[in-house]
Amino acid sequence: DAIANGGSNDKVSGSIGASGISAGNATGITFNVSTIPAASRKKRIDVYLNGVLLMSGSASERSSATADYNLDLSGGAASADVRLSMALVEDDILTVILR
Repeated sequence: DAIANGGSNDKVSGSIGASGISAGNATGITFNVSTIPAASRKKRIDVYLNGVLLMSGSASERSSATADYNLDLSGGAASADVRLSMALVEDDILTVILR
């Protein structure tokens, strides 16, 4: 990825399939955050849904809908994902920008 190779930005984008994704489930659109220090991730990761910037938070904040998403590192930092507080439907576009 661009950051791991000395760059300053990287972008990952994906479209949601016909079955959609229920609120709280991982999207399956993975990205590598292993080169971003854990303490800096909230400031250096931007997530957009259909072009709208989302607000990050903890899993409990996402569950209570006070945050739009939380970072999911269950697959490791090299295969990070996000879990959103809202359901995603077919053709929604999720974009993750790493800085």
